[in-house]
Amino acid sequence: RRYRRLDAFQTDLFKVFERARKLTLPHSKVYQDSIKLEKIYIRLRDEI
Repeated sequence: RRYRRLDAFQTDLFKVFERARKLTLPHSKVYQDSIKLEKIYIRLRDEI
């Protein structure tokens, strides 16, 4: 799938992060990594 707009990409990306947190325990690596990756994405997006 190709994204033509950043907001469409972001919506799907946030769904991935949310699903990772929904399906795993808070102390799991996947859960913690989803938080870190979301923060990194937001920081980089805001630099654009």
